[in-house]
Amino acid sequence: MPISEAIPAQNFELIRDRIAVILGAEFVSQKAITTNVLYDATIWVERFISFDKNELPAIKVYFDNSSFDKDSPYASKGESKYIIAISVNNPNTSTKRGDKQSSVDAQKIAGAIRYIFEHTIYKTLSFSTGFIEGIEITDIITSVPITGDSLHTYTCNLVLNVRHTETNGLEVPTQAVEQINSIVKLEETEKGYLIVKT
Repeated sequence: MPISEAIPAQNFELIRDRIAVILGAEFVSQKAITTNVLYDATIWVERFISFDKNELPAIKVYFDNSSFDKDSPYASKGESKYIIAISVNNPNTSTKRGDKQSSVDAQKIAGAIRYIFEHTIYKTLSFSTGFIEGIEITDIITSVPITGDSLHTYTCNLVLNVRHTETNGLEVPTQAVEQINSIVKLEETEKGYLIVKT
């Protein structure tokens, strides 16, 4: 018998979106406090199309992976990893080298993001339901600047790990698995196993 309710968004999806929302809110606030134009960076979720040179500075937040180490019929507990990728660029000017300025700007943004997510007000990412057990920035990874780029594009990635719970369906199975065959079949193809809807 199939699941009788719509499968809800998973917590790892909600967390990804909340990370971007927090960044957006904090960048607006910090721009008002400091007037630093770096806080005008656009923030994207799950974008993999390359940024155009005119779109920088920009930040993208994307889900990397989850691993679960505790499981029960009602919940799975584990850790999800998110990448917060920063891209900046700067041209050379009569007073500043573009490569140095891009490095400094990316590191400034990375430091601000680290501060935001290590701040005590975000220990649960502002979720009130209690499924967040802890968060931490584990890595800040800088890139080698792109050579031959007159705008000196530079990227920096932060890794944000979130320990959390995923709730499982509360229904107790009462019928044999074979009855699922009326809805889907597992067929072996030359490319591997394929789920075929019937």
